[in-house]
Amino acid sequence: MSGAPLPWQQGFWQQWQAYRRQPSHAYLLMGEQGMGVDELAQAMARSLLCPAGGCGQCAACHQFAAGTHADFYQQTVPEGKRDIPVEAIRTLNEWVVETAHAADGHKVVWLHPVEALNEASANALLKTLEEPPPRTTFILQGAHVGQVLPTIRSRCQHLHAPRPSQAAALAWLQEQLPDYGADQLQRALMLQFGAPLAVVAWLNQGGWQRYEHWRQQMNALAQGRQDLVQVASDWAGWMDVTEPLRLLLAWSAQQLRQSPQLRWHRLQQVIVEALAALAGSANKQLMLEQVLVEFVYGKQD
Repeated sequence: MSGAPLPWQQGFWQQWQAYRRQPSHAYLLMGEQGMGVDELAQAMARSLLCPAGGCGQCAACHQFAAGTHADFYQQTVPEGKRDIPVEAIRTLNEWVVETAHAADGHKVVWLHPVEALNEASANALLKTLEEPPPRTTFILQGAHVGQVLPTIRSRCQHLHAPRPSQAAALAWLQEQLPDYGADQLQRALMLQFGAPLAVVAWLNQGGWQRYEHWRQQMNALAQGRQDLVQVASDWAGWMDVTEPLRLLLAWSAQQLRQSPQLRWHRLQQVIVEALAALAGSANKQLMLEQVLVEFVYGKQD
């Protein structure tokens, strides 16, 4: 039987072995993105479908790895949508009452992120959770338990995906990314809010080069050598316009830990408000300028 997907999940995985022998009908698995929660949810699903608990060698495991296991159903936000529509849950509800293909008759649903359920789709899922089909397990995964409908929360067993210590995350990153120095990886870990898998994805997609460009801009702004309107215009052209704001959010969090001044609290508040506005139809240039005005002209305590 295979072990935990990631080193810092070993304790959780040992606990899970007891759960999977007599699984609940629904688990609410909460964990921050970039910490390996997706990998953990998939490993949990595979262990329920494999007769040996996730051996990695049997037909069920091979089918799961290939994405063709007939008794596994994954539901996430459809492309082009902002939430999981009720039609998707109705289709899911029809699937769960069908006869399982495997001899043992177990079926698994992995739904993520659970916060993406709207009111109608949440209520449709609730009906199934209230009268769950036999030998069917739901793994509802999310990051913000407060955004999950209380009636859904009450019908699930709650599990929390472990967060790695900084030392554990750094050790794993050094194995995965040997071309980067320890100082670089430590800085990247800070910029990605301690999420090691997010670090790997970010660095593999040219994140360090963008960070160096961003850092030079911030230093020039702080020294009065660059115009904030020009910097905002540059950021507005980034593929992900929220990335420079998230870099600034991580940097300001570090400043706050080192020197708990109100200016860092104010800057973080402005960044969070801008990120929320940019998730809608806000003017990118205006939002970015507002953040940079706070960074450059925010009052000292």
